[in-house]
Amino acid sequence: RKYSFKSGVNIMFGCNNFCSYCIVPYVRGRERSRESAEIIKEIENLVKDGVVEIMLLGQNVNSYNFEGVDFPDLIERVAQVSPKLRVRFATSHPKDLSDELIIEKYREIIDLKTKDVIGNGADFSMSHVKIWMSTIKKY
Repeated sequence: RKYSFKSGVNIMFGCNNFCSYCIVPYVRGRERSRESAEIIKEIENLVKDGVVEIMLLGQNVNSYNFEGVDFPDLIERVAQVSPKLRVRFATSHPKDLSDELIIEKYREIIDLKTKDVIGNGADFSMSHVKIWMSTIKKY
């Protein structure tokens, strides 16, 4: 590892997109996701070693899926490893971007902003964000 405070963790290998300009599916093969428990264990060991920033890596991380655990679920599980852990990811393909990923990725930002806008004691939850997202889709 080049830096003591950050590390990359491969969560999947290969790609299923076969873009006309890309050689990855031919060289690395079809998508294969790693087991989520194995990923979490690797991250826990890195955190014990002083890592505070994790970069989840794969050719198309948005399409991560291992035995029903999809990418937003994985991000949520990784975030539970340590409250101080910064979670980043690369690379993502726009066609696999989901509302769940957007909501999971920006949950903390949305919570902080809505508390500022709505004020203390307001009844606001992530279900409101999901309603907002479905409204946006209509337009």
